[in-house]
Amino acid sequence: MNIELLKESLNLLNDFPEHIYYINSGAEYLTIYKRCLKDIEQIALERGSAYIKDKLKEYPTLTSKEVDEYIRLKSDDKSLLSLFFERIYIENIICLFRTGSFPHSIKKKICKVANINQEIFRVIEKPILETIL
Repeated sequence: MNIELLKESLNLLNDFPEHIYYINSGAEYLTIYKRCLKDIEQIALERGSAYIKDKLKEYPTLTSKEVDEYIRLKSDDKSLLSLFFERIYIENIICLFRTGSFPHSIKKKICKVANINQEIFRVIEKPILETIL
């Protein structure tokens, strides 16, 4: 496992809520996400870290459809229907139909991933922080 690659991947996921153009699709996001989780789990086992193991349990479950929908909504790729109907209402319905989730739920999950990643990143860089946090 390459720690520097993990750090870069964590930073990529951390920037994603505001910079969607760094990742091309939900499938690509999930590939990076799953690889990070695997590497973080390996670090937790190597260090015997209860803190990191507990943080791993906090990560939300995301689907590629949810991430694709988040990218679509953030890129402002609106359908013709949204020109005729109230934008928020129709986008919520479309998102719910496509993913089974509302846009705010998806954003909340993606932001939660970023927040947990920031904490994990700090602990990976400075293991002593585990005792403080």
